[in-house]
Amino acid sequence: MSLSLLTFLRIYIAGLRSGKLIGGMYPEAVICITLMAAIAVASLLVLLFGLLKKPIAAIVFSVLATVAFYALRWDSDDRGVLPSSQYRYGIAEYLYPIAFIVVIAGAIWFMVSRHIAKTVQQQLASSANNAPASSGVAAAEHVAPSETE
Repeated sequence: MSLSLLTFLRIYIAGLRSGKLIGGMYPEAVICITLMAAIAVASLLVLLFGLLKKPIAAIVFSVLATVAFYALRWDSDDRGVLPSSQYRYGIAEYLYPIAFIVVIAGAIWFMVSRHIAKTVQQQLASSANNAPASSGVAAAEHVAPSETE
């Protein structure tokens, strides 16, 4: 059976609320809840900064979400919770590495394209400023009216 991170979060929260955690699992529950909250918050911030076109911030929070996910996975492996004969990893095991690569590639692509656009814009502006006044096109000169007119 595959359990989602949300299901594990609900189990840990229910255990904390009931006060009936087996064998002093209170610290483990708090650590897991904290790591899951860090994953959720960092993932939402990646989405927000992606929408706001802030690639560096998206990369930073993508790294934080991925690190928190792998810390949670290591904790589950170390305690023998996952994988077991009853439970296995869900889609998050595949989703976070793929999402991390997509965010990094997208942020790099965005920064490069923004740099190229800025360079082209600067080149166009400098060529427009350096264009000679007599480029074969007659320029109309403003002539002040004479006093006799």
